[in-house]
Amino acid sequence: MITPIQNETKIPHPFYFNWEEVTSNCSRIMVANQETDSLELVKLILDDKGYQVLTTSLDQVLQKAENELPDLIFLGFPSNESTLLDIPKKLKSNQKTKHIPTIISTPQDTSESRKLSEKLNADGYLPEPFTAELLLSTVKSQINHNRRVRFHKQLGIQYGRLYGKNVLFEFDPFSNYHMTVRDFIFENISNGDDIIVVTPFTKNFVKDFPYPKNIKFFDLTSDIMISQIVEDYSQGLFTLIFDNINHFVGLTSWAHVSKYLSDINNILLKSGVTSLFLLDQTNNNKNINSIRNNFRNHLSYTKNGLNIIKLI
Repeated sequence: MITPIQNETKIPHPFYFNWEEVTSNCSRIMVANQETDSLELVKLILDDKGYQVLTTSLDQVLQKAENELPDLIFLGFPSNESTLLDIPKKLKSNQKTKHIPTIISTPQDTSESRKLSEKLNADGYLPEPFTAELLLSTVKSQINHNRRVRFHKQLGIQYGRLYGKNVLFEFDPFSNYHMTVRDFIFENISNGDDIIVVTPFTKNFVKDFPYPKNIKFFDLTSDIMISQIVEDYSQGLFTLIFDNINHFVGLTSWAHVSKYLSDINNILLKSGVTSLFLLDQTNNNKNINSIRNNFRNHLSYTKNGLNIIKLI
């Protein structure tokens, strides 16, 4: 059996949380409000529970949401209602932010408030004045629900379409692709899978985010035995992330990697393991098409967001 890397010796600044704790401590919430006092109060409540809070004004929220890709956006109700009218709809129509749930605060808890929430295409609402308990329960509920489908929502496909598939994930290294890989990880964890990551421990999504105990790390070496990992963990549900093909080529060669991927894809398909193989798309080596040809499912993440190249 291949032994996973021990977190405390290989991963910088490790965190050990159960899933509920990870939801709280890892979640990034953007709070947008024109009224400074209300914004600071909401921030204080969320900060106290371990959320990472990003604050902005309503006129800046669209741009900042696209840059930061938070787990949830809280929109404070302005004195001028028209200021808020287009924000949730624009977020939902943007390829990069359409999967992010939005909560709005409304002046009071009436049928009109619910209608306003629906009209604005928000995912939820909080009537003012609201308690800290109601704010926290609403935020947690929205994040937990969205985590289960967040990656699929970015693709605009029904949850389960990627289950049991080997997927090539080409990325622009100058984009925030690692946030989407994080979404993929948390979506699969929240649906019952363990995560196995094969990596040289140099990528952003490993270093920058806390992770739960049910993620296991294996060092990416020239002789990494994916088939042995699949055999060792065949009794449980798990998702494999291979980070990344370019690094593996650097350890061996394009020809070796192409043959290796062909063999390992057959093993993974037979085992029913869902896998994500990362590939830096800025590498225009003439051999890169031989890598792409090994995958029937192909996604691409650029500065414009996540897109399907092919999905069978």
